[in-house]
Amino acid sequence: MHVTRPIIVIFAACVAILPAALAAVAAQPTPAPDPGALSLPSGMILNDLRGSYRETAFEQNLTITVKTREGDKRTADARIRGVPGPDASLGGSAKLVMQLGDLVVWNTDSAIRAVNSKQPTLYFEAPIKDGDAAKAIAEALPPLPIPQIPLTLGKDTELKDPTPYTTGVKWNDGSLAIEATPRAIMSGKGDQCEVTLTIDAQHSLIREMKATARDGELEIRMTCTEPRLGDAPLAPPSIEGRTKVERLTDLTPPDGAGER
Repeated sequence: MHVTRPIIVIFAACVAILPAALAAVAAQPTPAPDPGALSLPSGMILNDLRGSYRETAFEQNLTITVKTREGDKRTADARIRGVPGPDASLGGSAKLVMQLGDLVVWNTDSAIRAVNSKQPTLYFEAPIKDGDAAKAIAEALPPLPIPQIPLTLGKDTELKDPTPYTTGVKWNDGSLAIEATPRAIMSGKGDQCEVTLTIDAQHSLIREMKATARDGELEIRMTCTEPRLGDAPLAPPSIEGRTKVERLTDLTPPDGAGER
């Protein structure tokens, strides 16, 4: 876990006391500066995000909605759990477990694996090349609009590709909003896409992503529950007694798993 508090948390604490401090010294009533206007460098936000997802044991429930320009809408639920790797702060390999309907996907040091709860005798495995587990997941699975994957497992420190739908993103500096729960907001534009992240500044974990992709053809929204920190029940299943298959489709996940 972090040995120091995330920088945006420190910013939040400092800005939160500004109105009271200003009021105490004011010679006459004057409006206090809007603390929500505080600008935060995008690099600082991304560094905190990557550190939190790689160095903190966490679990979040996600709801993902994808809507087309024609009005078609698909919603799916997912659950993710991150486990810090050894010496994660020095670049050690973190672990991510994802429950996607009946499918559970996770990474080891050298491979990604997947099982389907309705296929108890099979498992899928694909190698991780060049230590980039996020890329291995992107190559093996259908597109997943889950930016926690590259933040936890990817090698790109600038988060240029937060999801397979949103690539080449250049992030603008963000802002810090002081509310009951301080939140940082950061937006960027990329290859026919725009992305906005809302981040819980207390834990430096994402609470919401809104995006448009394919030049406005798709609208994507991902919301996250309050993170559960520390040990969590979601864990990789055992592959003992299962037969390895070469393709993810060989696990034959049921159509519409996890949708509603």
